[in-house]
Amino acid sequence: MKNILLSGFMASGKTYCGKMLAEKFCKNFIDIDQEIEKKTSMNISAIFLQYGEEQFRKIETEIFFSIIKEKPADCIIAAGGGLVINPENFSGLKKCYNIFLNPDFSLIIQRLNKSKTKRPKVENLELKEIKKIFEERKEKYYHLADYTVNDCNEIIELMKNLKNMD
Repeated sequence: MKNILLSGFMASGKTYCGKMLAEKFCKNFIDIDQEIEKKTSMNISAIFLQYGEEQFRKIETEIFFSIIKEKPADCIIAAGGGLVINPENFSGLKKCYNIFLNPDFSLIIQRLNKSKTKRPKVENLELKEIKKIFEERKEKYYHLADYTVNDCNEIIELMKNLKNMD
């Protein structure tokens, strides 16, 4: 089966669902943000602070393409929130089943508020500014997705169907 790429806004549950799905379906799990941190020996916030978002996106793209080249099938990949809206990555997206994880915005805000992880893109923004970014990205996520789901349970059902299609 082609790789499954979980896309969506920050705190939408990509990593959580990805780990659960990988265990349930006996697949490898790869979190692109974690791979970036391993490669750079820096956390995401530090990369944004020291090098800026543009450099971070270049690293993200490089790692994404190396993952899909080295592991072209049978992986569950959690994308960073901006991976699928970067046009440089569109050709790589076509090599995966792109599943847009689309929980309600209020749930995302709850998760962001509870998270110990800093999110440099929204760290000092007010709710209405985060909502604006969310809405802008949501249309792009939806447009680029092969499938749109609201939670992990919907992905489990979808994966059962995809497995039968391969």
